[in-house]
Amino acid sequence: MIDVRAKGKNGELEVVSIINDELGLNVRRNLEQCADGGSDIIGFKPWAIEVKRGKKFRHEWWTQTAEQAVRQKEKPVLIFRLDYHGWRAVVCLSDITDFVFLDRVEMDLKTWCNVARELM
Repeated sequence: MIDVRAKGKNGELEVVSIINDELGLNVRRNLEQCADGGSDIIGFKPWAIEVKRGKKFRHEWWTQTAEQAVRQKEKPVLIFRLDYHGWRAVVCLSDITDFVFLDRVEMDLKTWCNVARELM
């Protein structure tokens, strides 16, 4: 049987490691995320980072990410990994460009790190 909580925790720790290595930051897991409803990963303003793992992409992942970001007054980023695939990131196009479109764009995690670095 799969321990969903352990799978989520391990995914968050993996993403924390990648972001810290790629960007030289000190982001960390939000240990109070269940109590305060905050992002999974904290320490990288203005991003509200939600991490998900699963067999297939679920659209409610983005809904949760976006609603949470609004509450935190931050920009939403959903970082997810499907089984047997690499990490991906979903962001609003308007949060990474001068375009005012609300369309989302998906990219691999290291590409998002490069984009985020340019916006820092």
